[in-house]
Amino acid sequence: MDFRYIILSAFALLFVSCDKNASISVTNNVGNVSIENVSYGDISIGYKFLLPGETVSKIISDERDRVKFPMSAQLQFYMVSGENKVFLKSKEAYTLNADQHLKIIIDDHTEVINPMKASETALKIMYYGK
Repeated sequence: MDFRYIILSAFALLFVSCDKNASISVTNNVGNVSIENVSYGDISIGYKFLLPGETVSKIISDERDRVKFPMSAQLQFYMVSGENKVFLKSKEAYTLNADQHLKIIIDDHTEVINPMKASETALKIMYYGK
């Protein structure tokens, strides 16, 4: 009976070790706005509000998230200022490889597009507040 447990444990270890993982973190460095519902392609990174200076992270697994590395996707999020809310996508598609930690910082120089507009003109996030 102990022999069966050893064999089963070896198979379980083999299957677990076949998983490829990577991680992604997103930081909001845009003043006076929050960012919410952040996703990397179809993978949700976080639903909470990211205030300026805050970061959200996620480990992405090829098995659990059904992805293949390397993968490439745009960052999608809602930017919120007071009662105004707009859905944006990064103009750039970010590539994520297995065993990589991808750090994305959203700041005043991040080029984004608003997919709700008829023309997808790239914009830079600019805030001219007090």
